[in-house]
Amino acid sequence: MRLSKKSDYALRAMMTLASDSDRLFSIRTIAEQNDIPRRFLEHIMLDLKNKGWVKAVTGRDGGYTLAVKASELAVGTIVRYFDEMLA
Repeated sequence: MRLSKKSDYALRAMMTLASDSDRLFSIRTIAEQNDIPRRFLEHIMLDLKNKGWVKAVTGRDGGYTLAVKASELAVGTIVRYFDEMLA
């Protein structure tokens, strides 16, 4: 099965957030750690936020963190959301 770039990047970003759920991660940090184009990541994070899986904190010291427990969110759920159909 092949994942779209969007699903791949979303999974990478979610894994980064899940690695330390008490920390806020900036877009820049997530993009650099996972080799994701920053502009593309901004759209993905907005989708994840609108879905209620991540929450954003604005401001100088802001960033993103998980809005749900990592154990409550399955990889397949994220893939289905971004790819809409599994082969």
